[in-house]
Amino acid sequence: IFSLQNLSINADTYQWVYGDQTASGANPTFDFETPGDQEVMLTVSNNSNGCENSILKTISLDGEDKSVELPNVFSPNSDSRNDFFNFGDDLAATDNIDIVEFKIYNRWGQLIYDNDTPATGWNGFYQNKIAPAEVYSYFIEYSINGCNNKTKKGNLTLVR
Repeated sequence: IFSLQNLSINADTYQWVYGDQTASGANPTFDFETPGDQEVMLTVSNNSNGCENSILKTISLDGEDKSVELPNVFSPNSDSRNDFFNFGDDLAATDNIDIVEFKIYNRWGQLIYDNDTPATGWNGFYQNKIAPAEVYSYFIEYSINGCNNKTKKGNLTLVR
């Protein structure tokens, strides 16, 4: 689901067209079924002066959910703060996220975490030993409320 923000001034009516779907209202939400480039047209009108204007934009949807953020640093030092690399307590506690695949790689591309405890996240250990403080890469595939799978990938820094 995506939100569009209308920046027009003094408009009374709004007509959004995206694919075969339409919406009215200043700032609608909508759902594109597939990632990729999507065209969205907004036509606004001011009924008091009869003025109308339209804009057509192409939105690039890469399939990655940008509303879900992950930290880029964590410190697994048993102080009960940032001890696990995961989605965070606010999202994990809602049971809305189903983690399909959760992998962590070291800087040489060696897999060091592979869905061992997806609900909790990575605790900073590898083969029952404390992993060194350095930069790691992650790949997470997940779904929210059973919707299409999304992916997040990036780097994280483990600090001690």
